[in-house]
Amino acid sequence: MQNPFVHLHVHTEYSLLDGINKVERLPKRAAALGSPAVAITDHGNVSGSYRFWKECKKQNVKPIIGMEAYYTIQDRTVREKDDYEQSYYHLILLALNNTGLHNLYKLSTFAYTEGMYRKPRIDDDLLSRYSEGIAATTACLGSRVSKLILNNDTPKAEKLIDHHRAIFNNRFLVELQLHADPEQQIINKELLKIANRKDIPIVLTNDCLTPNQYIMTEQGAKLVQDISKGDMVLTHKGRYRPVVVPVSREYSGKIYTFEIKQSKKKVTLTEEHPVYICDSDGNTFWKKAKDVLITDFVTFPRQKLSDSFIDVAFYMPDFVEFLDSTTVIKNKRHQKDRAVRYDHFPSRIEVDDDLAWLLGWFTAEGSTWEERSNNSSIRNGFNFALSSSEKDIAQKIVRIIKNKFNYEAKINYFDNWTEVRGNHICIAYLLSGLCGIGSKSKKIPNEIKTFKRPHVYLQALFEGNGTNTRTTQLATASISLAYDVKQLLASDGYWSNVSHIKRKCQTGYFDQYLISYTPNIIPSRMKWKCFEDFIARPLSKITVEEYAGPVYNFEVEEDNTYVTEFTVHNCHYQDEHDKFFHEAALCMQTKTTLSNPKRFTFGDIVVHVAEHDWMWDTARQQGIPYDAISNTVSVADMVDSDDYFTDRMNRYPKYQDLPEEYTSASYLELEAQHGLFERFGGIPPLNYRARLKEELDTIKRMGFSDYMLIVSQFMSGARTKGVLNGPGRGSAAGSLVAYSLKITEVDPIKYGLLFERFLNIGRGAKPLIFDKNQIDLINSQKLTTAHVHTCSNPNHSHGHNHITNHENYYEDDELPF
Repeated sequence: MQNPFVHLHVHTEYSLLDGINKVERLPKRAAALGSPAVAITDHGNVSGSYRFWKECKKQNVKPIIGMEAYYTIQDRTVREKDDYEQSYYHLILLALNNTGLHNLYKLSTFAYTEGMYRKPRIDDDLLSRYSEGIAATTACLGSRVSKLILNNDTPKAEKLIDHHRAIFNNRFLVELQLHADPEQQIINKELLKIANRKDIPIVLTNDCLTPNQYIMTEQGAKLVQDISKGDMVLTHKGRYRPVVVPVSREYSGKIYTFEIKQSKKKVTLTEEHPVYICDSDGNTFWKKAKDVLITDFVTFPRQKLSDSFIDVAFYMPDFVEFLDSTTVIKNKRHQKDRAVRYDHFPSRIEVDDDLAWLLGWFTAEGSTWEERSNNSSIRNGFNFALSSSEKDIAQKIVRIIKNKFNYEAKINYFDNWTEVRGNHICIAYLLSGLCGIGSKSKKIPNEIKTFKRPHVYLQALFEGNGTNTRTTQLATASISLAYDVKQLLASDGYWSNVSHIKRKCQTGYFDQYLISYTPNIIPSRMKWKCFEDFIARPLSKITVEEYAGPVYNFEVEEDNTYVTEFTVHNCHYQDEHDKFFHEAALCMQTKTTLSNPKRFTFGDIVVHVAEHDWMWDTARQQGIPYDAISNTVSVADMVDSDDYFTDRMNRYPKYQDLPEEYTSASYLELEAQHGLFERFGGIPPLNYRARLKEELDTIKRMGFSDYMLIVSQFMSGARTKGVLNGPGRGSAAGSLVAYSLKITEVDPIKYGLLFERFLNIGRGAKPLIFDKNQIDLINSQKLTTAHVHTCSNPNHSHGHNHITNHENYYEDDELPF
């Protein structure tokens, strides 16, 4: 990108109180936007800094490690609110180098150990002591500067900015945000005046909301970012209404995450986002996300159930023609094809128990097959694959098909399974059109979703493809089917959970979705309530955090609602007076009800994710100069991310004698295998080979391959020079690799010694090839008589081999450092 923009205010899963945005995604998104860098600014901590740094390196994006600190103008030990009845404010801190990173660590630590009052807080005393290597910004609406400006005390705000500039030695910037609400506009204008008057750099940040939440649609569950105009979404009234306008942009602000009791699912909303909730008696009302209580029940709509009919003609291909209501002809498609006439085949059919049951079994066990020719490929028939014990099911399927479609399907019996098969192209198209083709595309027919007896279909589906225990589960590769089942169970009065897992197979991994619910249980005993129009379940947890990332919004015709894991109003942004919203947003924000028929409107406005051009266009409309864009890149240029963690990295020496085609890990494996072969004078027993492989894997994962090769080389050199050495002691004797390399002379398997005492993935420590005194002696060239302590145990310094010799066996240029 020719003119990049760098996001300097971003929150991740490491933000306190259960963050959402994944560290792994931020660098990828920054790279996709053409941004040269991206920051992480989690609340009160830098716990995700190392993971973030590693992920950025993978994407070739510069990492900027920061923290949105909780700042108090009082002493951090004072447990009282200030003159504005606030216990803390926000302050953005960015580490410019490794010194700054360590100071962030210290600030976060002291905030928790000394400044905890509602939040882990820092004060001016800590900032003055640990500001080296750190840049800071005025932060968001939650800052002390913003509070002063909104209370018409701009002189104090300006004085506080001067105070922070002095602490950070002019590494302090004014942060502007693209909220459209009046408060943010007031703050932006005053901050711009102060910045211009005092020649303070300005930077721009923006608002976002997390994607990757599923929306219930007539076509199945879709991610919110994939919703498009015309999609039919489920509303709080238990019906489908079209999306009028989808909108996306970047957002930064407070979000609320709701966890449903006895469910792993979460829904994340902006603080002003209305949620459709009820009390224990079923009285419903709308609440902003920030006003929802843990005692409230979230709701999931039950669809209106009635008589249901299938328009059979709708599912037929263009080469099938109905001559009248019960006669259909399949026309010739090419020269070698033939026309086929089907009598007593209905063009419209009512859904009853038999048909619902048949469709349930086809969804579970049915498929269609094709007859291929040189000219075309068409679905030529259908089949049901059943177990050998389901012969009665097969007979019932044949009977229903005969009654409904005047066609006699065939039953094939095999040793281990039973098949129902039919060569009827119209039935094949009907079944596949209703229920989907292939395991990943299966779905519940829309006609079944409104059928007055949904449990008939569900019973067949779960019998065919489920596990009947106290808690009934259905496993499927189709996400659409999974959420369709959830929706149909709700209509039948049950709250169910959908979970996503990765299953291993011969070709790798595949996605599987599990739908679970408890049948034949009174809802109230299962912590949910069933009412006429919806089911309701209490919340188990509500968490709040600051967030930066993409947000997605769409207007829904007439009902103005949609359903994720529960019912909410049209998604909207934190800036509640944004021009994208109609009077309905204002109605919801003032706690009116849906009976006031207002709704969102977006007009013809199109916005896109926060790349440079969108940021600049929006900033320009708000009178924000281009410096606010370009300075974000300048701040990124100030950061020396290569200096991060330089004192924490593995500085152990590298093995210098690697053959060109080997890595240290592969060469260690080769040497260990040869050594073990020599120990036995032939192929070692299977248990020795298995143990060796396990140890080598652990050594490789923990990065100690070079270490083992170097210790082995020292021991080999010692033996060559006639240096006396013992059999080994301490936990190193538990290593078969050490035994194979002749670092030790103790067979750990023979004596039952554990390798995990030597190296354990769950426990990390620095290996010591030499102790500090020996390293100093070697580096100063004062070691004329070698008395070397080679610590064979990287985790325990007490495990040594004592090596003594009267001369060095390494020349100066051979030292492995």
